[in-house]
Amino acid sequence: VDRYGDQMKHLHLLKILLTLVLLAGCGRDGGTIPTSLPTAQVNVTHVPDADVALRAYLDAMLAEDYASMYSLITQSSRGAISEEDFAKRYTDALNALSAQSVEYNILSLLTAPQKSQVSFHINYHTGLFGDIQRDFNTNLLLENSQWRLEWNDGLILPELAGGKRLIANSVSPARGDIYDRNGNAIATQTDAYAMGLVAGEVTPDNESAVFNKLWQLTGVRPEIIRDNYQNYEPGNYVPVGEASTRAVDASGIRNFTGVRATPYTSRFYEPNSAPNAVGYTLFISPEEMNAYRRLGYSGGERIGWEGVEKWGESYLHGRNAATLYIAAVDGTYETVLAQVDSEPAASITLTIDKDLQEQAQEAMDGLPGAIIVMEVDTGRVLAMVSSPGFDPNWY
Repeated sequence: VDRYGDQMKHLHLLKILLTLVLLAGCGRDGGTIPTSLPTAQVNVTHVPDADVALRAYLDAMLAEDYASMYSLITQSSRGAISEEDFAKRYTDALNALSAQSVEYNILSLLTAPQKSQVSFHINYHTGLFGDIQRDFNTNLLLENSQWRLEWNDGLILPELAGGKRLIANSVSPARGDIYDRNGNAIATQTDAYAMGLVAGEVTPDNESAVFNKLWQLTGVRPEIIRDNYQNYEPGNYVPVGEASTRAVDASGIRNFTGVRATPYTSRFYEPNSAPNAVGYTLFISPEEMNAYRRLGYSGGERIGWEGVEKWGESYLHGRNAATLYIAAVDGTYETVLAQVDSEPAASITLTIDKDLQEQAQEAMDGLPGAIIVMEVDTGRVLAMVSSPGFDPNWY
């Protein structure tokens, strides 16, 4: 038995030695024993970093890309507000702020497997109220392997949490005037009259005198006034044009029967005073409303649309006085967030000579063409006529 046991031990040692020899030879060329076992293929899904999603959201906010912002908020946030209302909340708030640009920086980001806590800072650069800065805190949740932002109104401004609104009340200063080189008003905010006639009520013997006085006041030629007057049914109002209160009162035109002078206060342009160069004002169009709100306009102002009125808008408008309120959901004002005083508008003085301008326009006599009168040495324009012209007061 002992001898048999010793033989078995020897056989076991030989097997071990043989195995070691074979393993040592497998690294040589021509070896037949594999050195490694095949491994199973494993697919790994990489979860994106939470700060990438947060930066994408904030970058979209800078670009006012509300569709992209909306796609980056959680499903529950999207269930609480439509994409249209989401975009409107931001647009209304930025308009109320008169926000011209926005900056942000991320303060902190604490990431867990399914939820991240984020803190960031936003600086609104506004046209009326200076810089308005706030810090924000919210969560990012992992949904379908993508980070999404938990959104509420407080991510526009913390004060708006719970559906509150920003409301800006503003008052515009009087628009600046436009003068000729001698200080004569060409365009001004003043009391004026809308001049007209009642067909059939002007005494026939006075027609020529009335039509000529209206020509002097409004710049509308007598033959045009006569044609319009004769083409209206008796008793109907015949509009003619506009004239300043001062000029109408001094002319005595209201002493004639059939003359109607309706007072109003508005932007008034002296007739025949370079209308093509001076231009006119109009109310802000819906397409441009957001752009002007960001500049600090309330939206109800008239703005320069052509000519000097348009070129000099930043001077002629001044800056509105404004108060920015936090309002409850029902519209009740709760607190004042910011307030600013108005800055008066500036006036513009042209090189045009009003008297020479009127003479040049009268010389054109309604014919198509143009006249420019300049000082040779300085290049200053003293008169600029483009015919046919128009009356800016029509606008």
